[in-house]
Order: sequence, then C-alpha cells, then structure tokens
Amino acid sequence: MASYYGVLWNYTRAHHDNATFVLEIGVLAQECSMNVSTIIVNLEAYYFDEMEFTPPAWTKNYPPERFWHLVFLTPLNLLDRVFKKAVENRAGHVLITDQDIIDKYSALPS
Repeated sequence: MASYYGVLWNYTRAHHDNATFVLEIGVLAQECSMNVSTIIVNLEAYYFDEMEFTPPAWTKNYPPERFWHLVFLTPLNLLDRVFKKAVENRAGHVLITDQDIIDKYSALPS
C-alpha cells in the first residue's frame, strides 16, 4: 500500500510543492502512512466511536495537525463533547456532522 501512495506522494510533491496530501485509506492507518501524506484520516466513525477511540501510541510522534477525524451522526447536544474528545485524541482537523456515514456527503450538516 505504501508504495502505491508513495508514487502519488512523490508525483504530487514534484509538481505541486506546497500541496496538502490527505490520505484516507478506510482503515486505521499505520505509521508508515506518515511518510506518504501531509495529513492522515485516522478516524472515520460515528460519534460514539470517537468517544471510545484511543489513538495508536505512535501518533504521539507527530503533531496533531497531521491527523484528521471524520465524525458522523453527532447529535447537536453532543457537538462540544465530541469535539473536545477529538482534540484529546490528537486530531488537528475535525469534521463533525449529523449526517450518516453511509450517505456522508449527500448534504450539509443541519
């Protein structure tokens, strides 16, 4: 996997020096993913999964700005708690929505 994304990373960096390369592979990323991305999505889940999530120990080797959490089906009354937990889980970027993960980009959060 890393070799595939490595080719994309090298191409992007060669042609767009200041580009941000976000890697979202659909599973919990391994540390080797940090070598082929600017930011990795290391959580894409429902709000209750965020509340139970513990990031891998290796994530402490990198600044939070390298991690992005996508959190779905979040009730409005839990927005603040979910955001604080994402920050506690070392997410430098957070998308929180009330939309379902299955149909995640069909509408803006309400």
